[in-house]
Amino acid sequence: MRAPYIRIVTSFFLALSMPCVVLANPPEGLDNFAIHNKGKTSSSLSPLVSYAKSAWISPYSTLEAVASTPLAKNLLTYGAKVNVGGAYGDRSSYLLRYDWIFTPTSSLSLKWSHEDWKYISTAKDSYGVEYNYFIAVGDRSGLYGSIGGYYRFLKQRWNKPWWSPFNFNTKDQEYYFTGALGWKGSLSETSYFTFDMNVRDTWSYYNFDNVAFDFNFYLGTGKNFVWRINGGVRTSAIWSGTMYPSQYYGGLGFVVF
Repeated sequence: MRAPYIRIVTSFFLALSMPCVVLANPPEGLDNFAIHNKGKTSSSLSPLVSYAKSAWISPYSTLEAVASTPLAKNLLTYGAKVNVGGAYGDRSSYLLRYDWIFTPTSSLSLKWSHEDWKYISTAKDSYGVEYNYFIAVGDRSGLYGSIGGYYRFLKQRWNKPWWSPFNFNTKDQEYYFTGALGWKGSLSETSYFTFDMNVRDTWSYYNFDNVAFDFNFYLGTGKNFVWRINGGVRTSAIWSGTMYPSQYYGGLGFVVF
């Protein structure tokens, strides 16, 4: 009886601590005005080629691009992702996000994301509201995080038109909180790394049974250009105490400001 009790207690305290800290992939938007630009917004473009190996489906590669555009003192972020290897074209995603920046390194964001899984005629729309922050520690390092909630609509082939981005004709709906906690560490004046754990990523929100750990290197070659090396693992079955690694992934890209 002792081992299950320890697993339950560990999971409980992890559940309590999770929303208080944030994620290894810095939340899109926050990476622009807070983590890289230290309180200033700028236009940016971030393409990434990645490879994922999952416990549930065959390995696949993706190509994604996320861009940000300043709107007065706030920030608009948008992007798209598509399969480029494995089952080409079977999975795709896109997003739109608006950050209301009320201090130089914190914001309230509204986000819409849409995902298509064409191979099973299924799509998902998610709507999220999050508070995002970066707390500087020293000149170039700091703690970052995000906490909020989302509501999602999952549409099957009988919820016609299942592929429509704003089709709410489904009873398969869910809401949950979302959060991430991470650390930015300085490597040089233009290079740094981020490490975090999260129940969200750029394209999806997850329930608390899926927790990811992400690592990014940002290697600067100039003031407005950094190479990005990404890697991470997403786990399943956290409540049973096993935290099974359900997916490994890594990618290479760059960010232009």
